[in-house]
Amino acid sequence: MKQALHWAPMELPNVMAIAKEMQLFVLLRRLARFGKFSRTPFRQVITGQVADLGAFLEGLEEAARERPGFLDPLQRVMPLHFTFPFLGEEDFRREIGERLPEVAARLPGDRFYVRFARRGVPAASLGFDVEREVGGLLEAELRRQGRTPKVAFADPDAVVTIETAGAAGGIGLIVRELLARPYLKVR
Repeated sequence: MKQALHWAPMELPNVMAIAKEMQLFVLLRRLARFGKFSRTPFRQVITGQVADLGAFLEGLEEAARERPGFLDPLQRVMPLHFTFPFLGEEDFRREIGERLPEVAARLPGDRFYVRFARRGVPAASLGFDVEREVGGLLEAELRRQGRTPKVAFADPDAVVTIETAGAAGGIGLIVRELLARPYLKVR
């Protein structure tokens, strides 16, 4: 397990998927049609690189319609709109901060909340205070842009997800229309 401490993928992923228990290899085979996916040292976690996130999500929907049960091995998937490597807590916070203006600009409305999922030791010192911190910074950035933000857990316009897998980090935006999709569960 020591190799997972500073694990980072060869290419930064723009998709992270969690397989259901004992379904990792089934899910890897099913996702292969959409891009380049590989397992990680983290339990049931798969990272991937797809050409177009929107087309990937539509492809999942289409495959599920054509083949009932296609998504059964999938617990959840997180599209990552911004990805970055990081070496520790300070680097992680700097990388997030640098991307917040663009994240704010891409938010479709002013109602949002932040979720953070960490995997791997380099982010071990990062607690769930990251959600509050990033939410506060995002609120400030939206105000700076002349908007009127509101952290809203009920009926948000978007959920900002922050994911880590070892030394790889990512930020995703799951907009309201996508929140109803069962494979885009946000904890």
